[in-house]
Amino acid sequence: GQGDQVLWRDNKKLNDAPMDTPLYVFVRREKTGYRFVGIFKKTGAVREQESDGRRVLIFPMKRGSSHCIL
Repeated sequence: GQGDQVLWRDNKKLNDAPMDTPLYVFVRREKTGYRFVGIFKKTGAVREQESDGRRVLIFPMKRGSSHCIL
């Protein structure tokens, strides 16, 4: 990413999601679209951290259910 992260758009949606909401996590791949990583749940409040001269948001999570019905 570039620049400081802020609680806006998807970061705000993630922050506002209830703790027990299953979060379906995907990573973007340049040429092949998206890859499913797994189902996670938040484990605590978002926190800010300085990384490489920019402000980043850390969302503590743990892997949830290993079963996925899509």
